[in-house]
Amino acid sequence: MKIAQICKSLWKVHPHSINATQLIVSQITEELVKRGHEVTLFASGDSKTKAKLVSVAPRCMNYDQTKKPVLNSDYDYLLVSELFKQARKFDIIHSHFHFQTGLFSNLIKTPVISTLHDDLGKKPQKDILPFLKNSQYYISISNDQRKSLPQLNYVRTIYHGTDTEKLKFNPNPENHLVYLGRIDAAKGTGLAVKAALKSKKKLLIGGVVHRQEHWKNYWFNEIDPSIKNGKVVYYGEVGFAQKSEFLGKAKALLFTTHGQQSLIPTPGHYTWREPFGLTMIEAMACGTPVIAFRWAAAPEIVVNGKTGFLVNSVEEMAEAIKKIDQIDRGECRRHIEKNFTIKKMVDKYEKVYHQAIENYKF
Repeated sequence: MKIAQICKSLWKVHPHSINATQLIVSQITEELVKRGHEVTLFASGDSKTKAKLVSVAPRCMNYDQTKKPVLNSDYDYLLVSELFKQARKFDIIHSHFHFQTGLFSNLIKTPVISTLHDDLGKKPQKDILPFLKNSQYYISISNDQRKSLPQLNYVRTIYHGTDTEKLKFNPNPENHLVYLGRIDAAKGTGLAVKAALKSKKKLLIGGVVHRQEHWKNYWFNEIDPSIKNGKVVYYGEVGFAQKSEFLGKAKALLFTTHGQQSLIPTPGHYTWREPFGLTMIEAMACGTPVIAFRWAAAPEIVVNGKTGFLVNSVEEMAEAIKKIDQIDRGECRRHIEKNFTIKKMVDKYEKVYHQAIENYKF
């Protein structure tokens, strides 16, 4: 097949990307190339791929602080325009935008599939996507993700996969916990700190502290005091190449995304309905069990009592930490090998591509 992949230029598409969406796009693209498909990737100019690369920006917008958000979106529309000019070259277009391709997909004869990578309860997709519910085929990345916008033209839920060759199994962890992800109230970083303190376990935090004021305030109010007291360690940004060691050495990953506004210390800050949670499968691939709040997609990924624990409060999380040695780390690894590999993910995408091409009517 001749396949186009397209995603935002905000981050570069790279096998070691720290951004989940761009990492998944890279994994899909490289696996499709490996399988002999003719793939063109529409992304930032500094992306790394074996596919043909088409870009309108020489490097990703995330590293150019002179570009305002509205200007970033202008680059996205320019990239969509460039793709649609070439649409006839492709059998299928696979978009990783939420609605930008859907605005124009009825104007071309090539079928468009859009994988939805975000919380669909957030603006602007919450307001715009209902108008585009039949403009393209939609892929959800968890069944729970659909609850916010059930009316879209979904063709399948396809869970993310991860690289089980690069993420090494570690049967002998050290005696600490980890948190990995955006350091944010909606992601519940501070709740991981509280649970670790209650369990009297060392916690390593991996992630980036963003520059915006509310994120900085959250860091200084909720996280920094425990670091200064020596009870929590800030590890810093964790690239994909570091994940095996960071995740594999831990007793457990604390996944603290939640839907309780009462737990958000910043007034007016949104809750986040996690559409998937890539770090959960990366941790389990290393043999590290996951303790997660019973919220959003977590129950679809963590097998309670077998690959980790699903909990309802910080207190329950602290209790689960105490019994984490009951979890068989080998079972965590087998769970990923059975359900969440790159191969299994791309197998499903190939089937959807064929289905869309066969059934598409302009």
